[in-house]
Amino acid sequence: MFKPEFVKQWLWWSVVVVLVLIHGVLFALNGLNSVYGFSSAKIATSSMALRAEMIAVVRPWELEFKKQQQLHESLMTATVQGGEGLSSVIENAQQVVRNEVTQPELCMRWGPLLSEQNNRVIDALAQWQGTWREVSRRSPVGYIVYLPQALVQQGIGLEKLTQLGIVDAFLMVESGPLQGAISLGMFRLESRALIHQQEMERRGLSGVVIQPRLGPPRTYVELIGVEQDMQALQAIYRLNPQSKLVDCAQDY
Repeated sequence: MFKPEFVKQWLWWSVVVVLVLIHGVLFALNGLNSVYGFSSAKIATSSMALRAEMIAVVRPWELEFKKQQQLHESLMTATVQGGEGLSSVIENAQQVVRNEVTQPELCMRWGPLLSEQNNRVIDALAQWQGTWREVSRRSPVGYIVYLPQALVQQGIGLEKLTQLGIVDAFLMVESGPLQGAISLGMFRLESRALIHQQEMERRGLSGVVIQPRLGPPRTYVELIGVEQDMQALQAIYRLNPQSKLVDCAQDY
């Protein structure tokens, strides 16, 4: 049988040995963590992250990232949807620029032209870059001062005119718009016709009319183009000096 004192010493030493062994194991584990980068803090963090994913915990920084991602996607969608409108705005702006830099169009008139002259001018314009058209006009060759038929029918005849001192007058009997009117004079210039009309009024004869006497139809060519076209037109005219080349604003 063992003595009680021996048993107590054996138990005491057994506890000491166990404690030493446990301390050695812990020291060895700490060394391994230092060598391979494993730490209790990292293990704890990984464990927390795993638990967070398992219970679907949403972190604040994840919410902010998702918000920025949604904003970017919205902006991209708006840009794509507004692409057609943006293209339209750009096209309109380009059109405005083209309109602002477009050269103004000018107009020149070539004529009057006789039949053979007209054919020659048309041939000369075959390669011209502008646009043109033929027009026909009857230009005044004089002016007639007369008393309209309506007044003659009211009783103002040649006898009445003689009483007013107007002797250079005659009744127009030829078929036409002036048939039955009384001619008071024929003038080449409109200014002279106006003076004669005023003289008739001074003598007491009112209602006197001035009307141009038109000549035969004449052919003209109206030409429209920009400055460069008009310079080329001047060169064509110098090679074919038929009639006159004038600005369209001038009277026929």
